[in-house]
Amino acid sequence: MIMTDNKKRPDQTLIFHRNLTCLEYKTNHGAPIYHADTRDLNSDLLIKVFDRNGKLQGCIPCDKGLIIKHSLKIVESSAWINEEENETSIFELKTDIKPDLVCDFIKTLYSSGALIGEFANK
Repeated sequence: MIMTDNKKRPDQTLIFHRNLTCLEYKTNHGAPIYHADTRDLNSDLLIKVFDRNGKLQGCIPCDKGLIIKHSLKIVESSAWINEEENETSIFELKTDIKPDLVCDFIKTLYSSGALIGEFANK
């Protein structure tokens, strides 16, 4: 069998390794940054997770539209957004939940948001 250069054999697999850290949000807010998505450089919402004592535990950059569309109804309230910083809306979440768990929840919105949105609306 003769193969041309532009065709691959069926038993070959191409693997591409990508470093997407250049697309990550990097602004220092004095706490660890948790990435719910690998392309959060231009996120328009920053969730700052504070403990009940008011200490900043972590920051989660994400897409405001995604959160509003697929999250709980309270997110749609304008009171949910506390301030803006360089055209990024800031929400201060005061909770006993660790920021990595909040981030894990937001990751599910990116990967299967429709299912969570449907569940939240029931």
